Amino acid sequence: MRNKTAAFQDVLLKHDVQILSYFSNHGFSLTRKEIDTYTFEYVFRNGDLYVKFKGSTHPYDYPSYLNIIIGKGKDTFPDCDKNSVALWKIIRHNTGKQGASEYDFDLIYQKDFFKKIKKDMDENIVSFLSKKNTEILFLSKAVNL
Repeated sequence: MRNKTAAFQDVLLKHDVQILSYFSNHGFSLTRKEIDTYTFEYVFRNGDLYVKFKGSTHPYDYPSYLNIIIGKGKDTFPDCDKNSVALWKIIRHNTGKQGASEYDFDLIYQKDFFKKIKKDMDENIVSFLSKKNTEILFLSKAVNL
């Protein structure tokens, strides 16, 4: 049986085109892409707005996760801790779903993986992606999500 890391890289590359296409359709360009043994991070930018699509399968990060983070300004630490919010926090704020959290990385192995994430992004951050509502960053921070 293949190890989880090798499978993760194969599956991630399989979804690569969908991820790139989704964000480019919203005017965002890939500015950074890092894939190593246990982690990956894509950073897309549109002016001062950014989206991070990142995850880890490292045993110390158990359970493995995938996270989508939106922000405005610098996308590097320490600034990104202050100027960004995770999609799951926005979902929790918008829907009241207390169970909203980072995506379980094992979902990436399902055929409809990208459909699920796309649906969540379309329902919760598409106004941010289209630059119509960047205030969602501040609203989410204000209610301590």
